[in-house]
Amino acid sequence: MYAKIQIAIALVFLGLSSISSHAQGLCKGSLGANIFSRGDFGSGFPNIAPNPGIAPGYSYSASTPPNDGLYVITNGNTSWGSFSASSWVKTKDRSNDPNGYFMVVNASFQPGLFYQDTVTVCGNTTYQFSADIINLMLPSFTTYIKPNLSFLVDGKEQYSSGEVVQDGQWHTYGFSFTTPANATRIVLSLRNNAPGGLGNDLGLDNISFFPCGPNIKMPDTSLICASELFKLTPVIEINDPNSLAYQWQRSDDQGKNWNPITGANKLSIDIVQPRSGQTFRLAAAASATQLNNPSCNYFSYSTVLEIKKAPRPKAIFICPGGSVNLLGKEYRDTGYFDIVLKTPQGCDSIVTHHIMMEDLSGFRIKGDSIICPENFSVLDAGNFAQYRWSTGATSSTISIEAPGKFGVSVTSIHGCSAAHSTDIKARELNGTMTGTDPNCANGKDGMIAITKVSGVNRPLVYTLNGKDFQPESTFSGLSAGTYQATVQASPACKLTRPVTLQNPESFELVELGNLSLKQFDSLQLMPRANQAIGSYRWSPSAGLSCSDCAEPFAQPLRSGSFKLIASSLKGCIDSTSVTFDVILRHNTFAPNAFSPNDDGENDYFTLFCDRGIARIAHLSIFDRWGNELFRVQNGMPNGQDTRWDGTARGEFAAEGLYVWRADIEFVDGEKASRSGEVLLLR
Repeated sequence: MYAKIQIAIALVFLGLSSISSHAQGLCKGSLGANIFSRGDFGSGFPNIAPNPGIAPGYSYSASTPPNDGLYVITNGNTSWGSFSASSWVKTKDRSNDPNGYFMVVNASFQPGLFYQDTVTVCGNTTYQFSADIINLMLPSFTTYIKPNLSFLVDGKEQYSSGEVVQDGQWHTYGFSFTTPANATRIVLSLRNNAPGGLGNDLGLDNISFFPCGPNIKMPDTSLICASELFKLTPVIEINDPNSLAYQWQRSDDQGKNWNPITGANKLSIDIVQPRSGQTFRLAAAASATQLNNPSCNYFSYSTVLEIKKAPRPKAIFICPGGSVNLLGKEYRDTGYFDIVLKTPQGCDSIVTHHIMMEDLSGFRIKGDSIICPENFSVLDAGNFAQYRWSTGATSSTISIEAPGKFGVSVTSIHGCSAAHSTDIKARELNGTMTGTDPNCANGKDGMIAITKVSGVNRPLVYTLNGKDFQPESTFSGLSAGTYQATVQASPACKLTRPVTLQNPESFELVELGNLSLKQFDSLQLMPRANQAIGSYRWSPSAGLSCSDCAEPFAQPLRSGSFKLIASSLKGCIDSTSVTFDVILRHNTFAPNAFSPNDDGENDYFTLFCDRGIARIAHLSIFDRWGNELFRVQNGMPNGQDTRWDGTARGEFAAEGLYVWRADIEFVDGEKASRSGEVLLLR
């Protein structure tokens, strides 16, 4: 799969038998436009470009990598598999375009052209023909065949690359030559001289064909004087510069587009109104006819105009009584002074000097003039080049821990000097720091006050723990803890003392526990606490004699609980609850016999109820055949309407056994059904 062909580059002059001179190396002079612009193969997003039909001896591959005798136009082989993944260098084309195409050739055993094209040329003109080539075999495959390219003219070899370096890099190969006087077109072809076998795989890019002329040099940037006529003259490496035709061109978009300058056909050009940013170049050719033919002309280096701007005034400082020497002249006065110089380009350069007096008469030491015990004062001399304090220090600041007189002499960066001294006086700041503990445990209503401050007649500021100085001397909303209370007259005079706020004992109610009582009975609730109780709030209020008193009477109708939220005399809050187990009074009694004989004893049948019965929702009495003889609805417990006197339909019922049934509702909302038998006696 690595067998290769002979690949060559040939230049064939149609209708000509030979070229006018022997082939030379790459052009060492000025180049024109690339006549063969399609030699970079273009660019695109698909990995494989459409078949361009440029390789007469090869077929185009529709897949990657191409097999023996095939080629492909691609923008990179980094994602290819098969033998390319293990044997070939991963590469893209030789340009800055991430989607640029190049040609990949997998040569066959037989020679054959893999590239051929025709270009138009001018007679008696030198050209450079070149191509960028990469040996695709990895450098570690040292025994594989290397491509060996020839550049041919009319089927005759004019230049040989030798073996293409196997280093994974692109290399430029090519030559230059001069056409005969009557040349008009040439055919370009590519061929490889290496024998078939393993290796001999290559990439090809940037096939280029340039007109080549003598070296025409100009600086990258031309510095010119402002608003002055500027003559631009290149340096041309040719014995007779007058033998060539010239045309000056200008670009106003940094060399993207060029426009000829009317009448500018000499080696030099006078630029009447130069502007910074304008770019100029000189086109040249063997004749005026060839000058307008892009296949024949070539260009100088381009140069960008830069107008030299007037420099800004230079600031110079002198000390009182001093002077400055400018080009041998002493200046003692302040103001603006112009000095005229010449630039290397011959422009007048006017340099303005602004001479100013550095007045240090107002120099003073900055810092506190008083100092208190356990404090220090920082004296600051400002920003100068040199310092010498009376203490011997040479820094811009010094720290003072004791009173006294301190002085400093300073020297500026301009060499001017000044001195100053200051008296630091001792003061003693006194004050009282008192704390008020929070009212409740873990509360945040503590307070610290700084009072009776004396010793310094200055505005004072206050802080806790060194944060957020304030003019007020009290701090509220504090929790328990130790604080550093500070009163400050100045950074060098402050008094700091620790103040501790204690966390008070928690206000706690004694648990009331669980209680038991019969329904409709009552008992008194008597809460207790470790501190005096200031207020009470009982809930729910139903079943209590009061909801905000200290010892209410409780008469719950059913089991449940009461909650107490109490506060101490300082407003601290705690809660507790008491649970009641209420023994219900759901008892009823029904006699099993009665004798309605009006003797005052057992003269009627009824349900005898205790206090837990709310009403007799329904009471019926039936004979032994199921006939209802007596009915009561919504009767009152122990009421006369629930009594059966032994009659039925206005007549006395016969002696015998009767059945009764009742639906009962209790005061706690519960319901129950009762039934039984009763014997009627006469």
